[in-house]
Amino acid sequence: MWRFVMHQYKMSRRRTKSGFTYTASFLQENGTYTSYLSLSTTCEKKAHQLAAAKLAERQLALHIKSTEQVKPRIPSFAEYSNNFYDWDGKWAKSKRSLNRRTSQEQCERLAADLKNHLLPFFGQYMLDTISISGITNFRVMLFDQGKTSATINHILGALGNILNFAVDEEILVTSPKIARASIYQPEKGILNEDEIHKLWNISWEDKRTKVAMLIGHICGYRQGEILGIRLGDIKKDHIEIEGSWNTKKRGRNKLTKNYKKHRTVPITEALRSEIEQLIDSNPYKRSDSYLFYSSLPNKPMEHNVLIDNFYAALASIGIDEKQRKERNITFHSSRHFFNTLMLRGGLSVQVVQLFTGHLTKEMTERYNHTHHEDPKLVRGVQERFCQKT
Repeated sequence: MWRFVMHQYKMSRRRTKSGFTYTASFLQENGTYTSYLSLSTTCEKKAHQLAAAKLAERQLALHIKSTEQVKPRIPSFAEYSNNFYDWDGKWAKSKRSLNRRTSQEQCERLAADLKNHLLPFFGQYMLDTISISGITNFRVMLFDQGKTSATINHILGALGNILNFAVDEEILVTSPKIARASIYQPEKGILNEDEIHKLWNISWEDKRTKVAMLIGHICGYRQGEILGIRLGDIKKDHIEIEGSWNTKKRGRNKLTKNYKKHRTVPITEALRSEIEQLIDSNPYKRSDSYLFYSSLPNKPMEHNVLIDNFYAALASIGIDEKQRKERNITFHSSRHFFNTLMLRGGLSVQVVQLFTGHLTKEMTERYNHTHHEDPKLVRGVQERFCQKT
């Protein structure tokens, strides 16, 4: 028996009934050779060609096998969502890296939705088995539990963030479409100018609430921003908001609701006079002391005290609880009044948005600075309103 040995294969000539034929044995990954395979030829040159061709086929198959991507195991919803909404987790870090709006408070709310609602229902699901029908059943369950449409949508939003992120990480090819619950929101009612002038002129048991009400209507600040005003924020002819008071966490936010460092709105002489009277009664005189002081030097008055006093003042001018609810008037209505007052006074929507802090992405890009005439326009409308008092 004749043998020809190469590194990648060995070739042998073996006898057959009709004479002989060439066979070949090929080197394997483990260093051993395969059993001899017949090449079905008696020509040595052709035998080498056939052996080389078979060797190439084997090498190609090995290459494909070695480079073939192993499909990753799809994790369960519980595994994938673990620590998802941590402030240092993947979702919040991704948002911050893209300079998109987020906050620790938002992450805490989403984490609560994940823990209390999503994990009990979807925890054992594999990510790729969460379907539209499953989400529909989940939404119906929340509805049966008495959850409001706004709450249901917030929870579904937390679910959507997780599934969409899994798509971005190429764990899922696509995520199921999540249908949101429709929300009916009655139009926010506002006080008319005569009613606000009545409130301005009545006797208030709590001077703090009166000034807070006036700042809300004349400057358009939010309740948390008003409570967060410090003495150092009050300038000669304007208030510069830096942060706000978080009534839920009972602490100060460094940024306003739209995560801006500060926002400035002019004040009139009449409003300035009311503010100065409140400052005179303030037991704390530091620049970081709160204008709407409490018994504690580092905290403003309680927001529920502010609301109760405001509603009591409404009742004193003839707007009782029934009328207030029918008209949907809340303390937040003051911002709506400010918007209406400015727009009716001739200011453009874009200018009003600069002072209310309601800036969309497009508006931020287009109106990234305040025109030097804008504060004068706002103050002009404010003065005309205050002169009627």
